[in-house]
Amino acid sequence: DLDAAWEWLLAAVRASRHVAQNGCLIQRLVGIAMFYNAADGIKRWSAHPAVNAELLRKALAEFHEADQLTPPNSVAIKTEYIMLRNTLRDAKTLQDVLGEGINVPWELRSPMLFVMGEPELSLNAFQHVFRNQLSEIDKPKRDRAPTAGGLFNLYDLPPGTTDCLPARELDQAVESAILARLTLPAYHQADIAMQREAARRAAVSSLLACQLHRRLHGDWPANVDDLAPYIVAVPPADPLGILGERMRLKGDGDDLVIYSIGLNGTDD
Repeated sequence: DLDAAWEWLLAAVRASRHVAQNGCLIQRLVGIAMFYNAADGIKRWSAHPAVNAELLRKALAEFHEADQLTPPNSVAIKTEYIMLRNTLRDAKTLQDVLGEGINVPWELRSPMLFVMGEPELSLNAFQHVFRNQLSEIDKPKRDRAPTAGGLFNLYDLPPGTTDCLPARELDQAVESAILARLTLPAYHQADIAMQREAARRAAVSSLLACQLHRRLHGDWPANVDDLAPYIVAVPPADPLGILGERMRLKGDGDDLVIYSIGLNGTDD
């Protein structure tokens, strides 16, 4: 029952979007994992020979509608910031954050943190770091400010962009704040995961459009520009590419590979 199969797949996509709607980074990552699972099912479903053009056109429109439920990246970042502040202000959860990350006996940890100016030092550093991230996190990768290098991949923002320390100075400040140093690397990895998901979502949209092209014309499109305007209004853009760059297609025997330029910006 291919109609019912699509309804289940669409429900899985929508569920993956709802999980991430108002949550922190872990909920966003769970939503990403759920979406990847649904995407694999959509790939198999769309390749079924009995899935006709009418079904594919319906699926393409409904996928686009469900995809609009994806929250801005900043939602998870803002929620994470509030949770982090609450965590660092609570003595018990603060010890949970430290966990086995430092080689100091439990009974000496509170005095050690006091001497080091913690958690106040890290709370202050986090305020600057999250301002730095929120200035860019909702932009496509191509439109973001360059990173300044360093351990935490902070954005090298022009003066006056936001009320935070310059990236290189902030990187040094975070290095001296033990709680910030323990937790911040995870945020960069979550940003990478959200960027990759954006490319996967564009690939699934392109997949449905390419399968529809094949049903209507008997062959794969040569490139995504062939999909507009009769299948999609505009050719699918690559979220990780430079402005105007499209998702890429490559023939592989009877199959078609749909891919993004990727995080490194190189067609490899």
